[in-house]
Amino acid sequence: MNTLALFALLASPVQDKEDPNLEALRSAWTTIIEQANADKIDDVKKTIAGWKISKEEFTTLFGEEKAKSAYATYETFWKDVEQEAAADIVKRIKEKKYDTVDVWCVNSADPKSVSGNEKTVIDSLASKETKVYSIRLRTASDKSGFTLVCFFKVGAGWRAGFKVGRYL
Repeated sequence: MNTLALFALLASPVQDKEDPNLEALRSAWTTIIEQANADKIDDVKKTIAGWKISKEEFTTLFGEEKAKSAYATYETFWKDVEQEAAADIVKRIKEKKYDTVDVWCVNSADPKSVSGNEKTVIDSLASKETKVYSIRLRTASDKSGFTLVCFFKVGAGWRAGFKVGRYL
């Protein structure tokens, strides 16, 4: 079972060119592609481990009630992510020869195109000012690829809400 909620998408989403977080997240994933191609799986693991949402951050993102009911499940799920995600990402990057990262702010997307985990997460945010980002890994010659959903900029770092919508 894949622990990353990877979804194939066909069209490139609209991107807000003025959002500096887009380039920051693209840069982080470009580094992961470089590390994967250099077989630096420990570096990929370290990066992913740093994306865990702390209980305090979870409470800030989703409110105290949702944190009380959902954080323990997220934390249990995250243990699987830390153990399996880096290897899965490295494998996918190498097998599919991914070399390009698309990044978009889900909040800026056409509401009709937002569904599933992303919609649940956006609807559950404590502050509607919080931006949710998703990324797609793909080859430069292809518009489709694999998407990882629900990244948040928290302070100076990124946090990942893989499948968090299932627990909210």
